[in-house]
Amino acid sequence: MQRRLFLQGMLGVVAATRLPASTLLPLMLNGCQREPLLPGTLLSACDDARGNHFVASIQPDGSLGFQIPVPLRAHDSCASKQRDRALFFARRPGRQIYVVDLHERLLIQTIDAEPGRHFYGHGVISADGQWLFTTEQIYATGQGMIGVYRMSQPIRRETEFSSHGMDPHQLQWLSDGETLVIANGGILTHPDQNRENLNPDTMQPALTYVRVRDGALLESHQPPHHQMSLHHLDVSAQDQVVVGVQHQGALTDAVALVGSHRRGSDMQWWMADELTQLRMQQYTASVAVDANGGQAVVSCPRGNGIAVWDMQTGQLINMLDIADAAGVRRQPQQSGWVGTNGAGALVRIDSSGTATALQTLRQYPLRWDNHATLI
Repeated sequence: MQRRLFLQGMLGVVAATRLPASTLLPLMLNGCQREPLLPGTLLSACDDARGNHFVASIQPDGSLGFQIPVPLRAHDSCASKQRDRALFFARRPGRQIYVVDLHERLLIQTIDAEPGRHFYGHGVISADGQWLFTTEQIYATGQGMIGVYRMSQPIRRETEFSSHGMDPHQLQWLSDGETLVIANGGILTHPDQNRENLNPDTMQPALTYVRVRDGALLESHQPPHHQMSLHHLDVSAQDQVVVGVQHQGALTDAVALVGSHRRGSDMQWWMADELTQLRMQQYTASVAVDANGGQAVVSCPRGNGIAVWDMQTGQLINMLDIADAAGVRRQPQQSGWVGTNGAGALVRIDSSGTATALQTLRQYPLRWDNHATLI
């Protein structure tokens, strides 16, 4: 209440003096002990050496911004359009979303999944900032759903529609702002059975395009092998989708672990050389295209590397060495990416043509999860 009265008083001063609000805003924030969110802040879930779970941020100067304990391991994250709230999604089959005030650096809301549902660790916010869309499962039937939440104070659930697949994971917007592309892994699981694959012989992974205003299926594309579980993806400004695979078959199966798609065309599958394919151990994690849509990076935790791909030719440019590679995220205002790993590193990835390099920026006593958000 004191803060509210203080702000009202300061706004009165702005009106009376006719000074621009930007002149007084830093004073107002400092007077209230609120710290402004700096461009280039990185969000990620993490664990410490004892296995305690946290949601955290890294400031642009490399210092830790907040490190908030949470009861469940979190996975991916996103930030509100006003950059005042961050949302961290519990790793499947988690049943919570954690909402953090980015100025106060406090956990302000925990959203519980509906009865009989769980989250898949991912969500996105609409372009107007009014709606949140999350991947969920009805675990009695295995049906994949997209939960729709109003970004009010507090955030509340409004409705849902089908993901048109089973086991939906990451989802992203196309440039029209009304179409979601969804990576459906096709795996049947149940929270009581510890993420065990209950349908290895009948999996139906699919990349689906769904119109959000009515939940209509626009396109659905299946990989060539029914055990090529689609988990994570990113979309370029030109609507080229790059998707990562977590293959559920044998380590010696000759299947692509990265694919590409544009609406109205067939999926393209990118194969690395045999030694690199074996090194990746049929598992990819985070996917990020660069700001120009020319190259994509894919983290390979089990292969201890980050693969750099040419998005036009589908050729592997390089495999950069990094132990337990985790989150990767493009830098929106410049070339390259930032990344993390399970050993606590923050890295920068640069690429120019066929020349690629990875530089460690900072080390933390934390285990970063497989995704990161740069805001």
